[in-house]
Amino acid sequence: MQEQHDILIHFLDGTQDECARTGNNAAWRCRCGRYRPLLGYADELNSPRDYSRIICPDCKRVYRVVAPGRKRVPTRVQEVA
Repeated sequence: MQEQHDILIHFLDGTQDECARTGNNAAWRCRCGRYRPLLGYADELNSPRDYSRIICPDCKRVYRVVAPGRKRVPTRVQEVA
């Protein structure tokens, strides 16, 4: 059975908030206030894989669910430039 855990989301302006991870995925609300949460699976922060970037359809902010490797347990969500 998978359990939900809290992890931090780090925004480009230096602020943080909490979000949830389950398995190798994380879900969070975008900084723009989008009603539906964003959902992504884990990868390394500097991964060259574009498909692991999550782009908010409303404001176009870009995020990665950061882990020590692809589809591993996430340690945080990071907004990226």
